[in-house]
Amino acid sequence: MPYRLANPLAWRIVEEQLFAITPDGMLHVVEEPPGVFTFLRIAKQEATYQQLLDAWLEEFDVERPQAQNDLSEFLATMVAKKLLVLTSPPSD
Repeated sequence: MPYRLANPLAWRIVEEQLFAITPDGMLHVVEEPPGVFTFLRIAKQEATYQQLLDAWLEEFDVERPQAQNDLSEFLATMVAKKLLVLTSPPSD
């Protein structure tokens, strides 16, 4: 199942940091490069966990187990903060 940006969501990149405001008026800041990279990747196109993991392994000097742990944690946090949503597959 792919991740996508929550809608509505206002966001900007300023000096390599992500600033996002959710509909509840909360300001969220992402400062770490892998987090900003992941958010921008999803902003361009919905992506599955595996696609994002592959992108991390290509982009960053990180071992697979660490990337898996960090990416899972980041995605869970972003979903909990209502910045990302995990889309459901179409039902028949």
